[in-house]
Amino acid sequence: MSRKFLQRRSTWRGKYVDLWSVPHVISGVVIAYLLFFFDFSFYVSFWIALSIGIGWELFERITRMSRTEAYTNSLGDIATAQLGFVAAFFLLQKFNSPSMEKIIILVLCVVFGALCLLGFRAFKYYG
Repeated sequence: MSRKFLQRRSTWRGKYVDLWSVPHVISGVVIAYLLFFFDFSFYVSFWIALSIGIGWELFERITRMSRTEAYTNSLGDIATAQLGFVAAFFLLQKFNSPSMEKIIILVLCVVFGALCLLGFRAFKYYG
């Protein structure tokens, strides 16, 4: 991947959403899958997922990982994670193929990891 793509500030740092929104959506999907798998109700799962999202954003602030991130973007990250969670939780109720679910989750985890690696490199090289 070219460094020009990584160098664009707007790619990784948006006011409301940015490229980091994609891993947040994926994390919401994975959290929904895990909570659905363990047979939690939607309402309990919703609050657990929301708590994880808020907790992560607070962790980023406390550790100064997101020292340049706008507060509106943190709210956008929480909202996109919840969007991924809600969509996945309801889709999982309609889905009847456990083996396909595992493949989808595996692919999403690989995409998540790749985006986080690219984001980390962009942060490391370009601040």
